[in-house]
Amino acid sequence: MAKLEKEKGDTTNSYIRAGARILGALLGRSPSTIATAGTSVLKERGDVGRAEERVKKYQADIEELGYELEEKLDEVAEEYDPDNIEIEEFAIKLRKTDIVVDGIALVWSAEQ
Repeated sequence: MAKLEKEKGDTTNSYIRAGARILGALLGRSPSTIATAGTSVLKERGDVGRAEERVKKYQADIEELGYELEEKLDEVAEEYDPDNIEIEEFAIKLRKTDIVVDGIALVWSAEQ
């Protein structure tokens, strides 16, 4: 976008230079300056047109990448959806060495 703004600014400057050259030619300077001014204005217009085309292309690329990203995110979300995961149950036998008692507590409750 910055480049497009720069090209538009350059076009405005070219119009000003072209006007100054035409005025100079009318006031006695070389007539070739009119042709030079016209050429520079056309060149600047072409630069703006090319910059706008690049901006449109980049915007289209960004939009396409956005759609592609959404598709990939949907695929990943579907692949890792908890409802789609198959849970397999199995029993693990305990061994005495797997049991560790850290502490023992006694609780007394008086009946009323």
